[in-house]
Amino acid sequence: MHKKAYAVMIPNNTPAAIFDFVESCGVMLREFKASLDA
Repeated sequence: MHKKAYAVMIPNNTPAAIFDFVESCGVMLREFKASLDA
């Protein structure tokens, strides 16, 4: 998953790449919040 997020960070401004990046950020934020609540 992190490898995919890193690949998206490399300048590649297609809508699909941006959507993937935003989605992976959202997943990481949810996991981080869940680890705080645990």
